[in-house]
Amino acid sequence: MEIDRLEDGHFIDIFNFIAEGGVSKEAIDDLLRAIANEPALCAKDAASKMGLGSLDISEVEKIVESIIEERQDFIKEKGMAAVGPIMGIVMKEVRGKVDGKVLSEMLKQKINKYINI
Repeated sequence: MEIDRLEDGHFIDIFNFIAEGGVSKEAIDDLLRAIANEPALCAKDAASKMGLGSLDISEVEKIVESIIEERQDFIKEKGMAAVGPIMGIVMKEVRGKVDGKVLSEMLKQKINKYINI
C-alpha cells in the first residue's frame, strides 16, 4: 500500500465524513486503503465506490432481529454470552455502516429481551 500518497487533507476529510455520520469509524481502514490507491477520491466518493455508507437504524434493527431469529437456539443456550459471537456475525453484515458501540448496545438490549421472554 502506497501510504505516501495520503496527505493531511485526506485524514481530515475522512474524520469529517465520519463526524457527519457518512460512515462509522470501523470504515477508516477501508477508506484509507481506497484513497491511498486513488488519492483524487474524497472520503464520500471512496465510500460510495466501496458500497459503504450509514444504514438507517430501522434497517439495522431488521438485520439484528433476523440474525437473532436464525440463531435462537444458540442464544437460548448461551444467554448474554451470545452477544460477542452474534456481534461478529452482525458486523460482517454491516461493517463500516454502523458504529460498533451503537450496534453492541442494540444487540445487548435485543438479546436480553429475547432471553427474558
